[in-house]
Amino acid sequence: MEDGAAPFAGAAPAVPATAQDDALAAIFREGGTLARALPGFRFRPQQLAMAQPIAQAIAARGQLVAEAGTGTGNTFAYLVPALLYGGK
Repeated sequence: MEDGAAPFAGAAPAVPATAQDDALAAIFREGGTLARALPGFRFRPQQLAMAQPIAQAIAARGQLVAEAGTGTGNTFAYLVPALLYGGK
């Protein structure tokens, strides 16, 4: 990432700005919930940056089209917000 570009196109930098972002950061960060539960899990800023707009879309009951390359951590990036904020 050069010139301060966001790690996920269309997403804000992976800096917690809200309680929702703080909760996601606590799960994805180094030593966070996923790292403690899954041996070999490693923090990827792109994963958190993708999870944040997904969580916002879920909270707003909106729609989001997101695409990220292999190795970004797509599955957890959409699964974690869905479990946290998606309800049922």
